[in-house]
Amino acid sequence: MFKHSENRQVLYSLNALAEALLDLMQKEGFEEITVTQICQTAGITRRTFYRNCDSKLDLIDFLTEKYVRNLLDSVDFTCTDALLLYRNFFQYWKEHSTFLRALYQNRLFPWFSRTFTTCCIRWMEDGLMLDMLKGRPNRETLRLFYNSFLIGGLCSVLEPWTAEDFQTSTQELAYVLASLAPER
Repeated sequence: MFKHSENRQVLYSLNALAEALLDLMQKEGFEEITVTQICQTAGITRRTFYRNCDSKLDLIDFLTEKYVRNLLDSVDFTCTDALLLYRNFFQYWKEHSTFLRALYQNRLFPWFSRTFTTCCIRWMEDGLMLDMLKGRPNRETLRLFYNSFLIGGLCSVLEPWTAEDFQTSTQELAYVLASLAPER
């Protein structure tokens, strides 16, 4: 697990290491990349790497959490227009297609999906999910399952979309998902 911290130096190091890994993943496979290569590319010592991370996968977690935080800050999840909400979601990820491609090419989508779902459930506003469950019995106990279903579904669409190299437009994806979404 990478070290969660607000310390600027720690964040600088994690960002540098994660970006170095992403850069290297565009040239060679994740499994072949060494911690030494990541550190040399980032200009960070191995000691700093191991002070902040246990493994290369921690850097995938760090990037995923960073992107999810930015996603949650940039997309208005209280929007009642499902079409707009989904289009903004997919547009955000299209802008970060380099990361998604690197994950896909290195068979890391299952790892990403787990971290993505965990982050979203932890950081999403409780009010949004409670509003969606209004009028349903046991809404408190159902919230976790509803969150997992909604977030897992969105995340699951990212992998085949990446596999087709983002050929389906964000508008088309939004339309399909909005037609499946429950009325809010």
